[in-house]
Amino acid sequence: MKPAQNQKNTKIPNQQQTWHRIAEKWNEYKTKQSSSVVEFLKSQKSKIKILDLGCGGGRNFPAFNKNSIVYGVDFSE
Repeated sequence: MKPAQNQKNTKIPNQQQTWHRIAEKWNEYKTKQSSSVVEFLKSQKSKIKILDLGCGGGRNFPAFNKNSIVYGVDFSE
């Protein structure tokens, strides 16, 4: 399949550099837990393993079941 003409010269920004640049402000902006995440986690009755990709400062961690094992990964500083 041939790429669209306008996509040929499009530069894709480096995601890691972008998140490094905005991480501090994003962490200030996103302070509340995600309601959909909280709702899902509260519905889990047994011990589960959780992988939070792009967890940032870990704002959703308090919602996790205390019996669960949580892994958080983020490449922003």
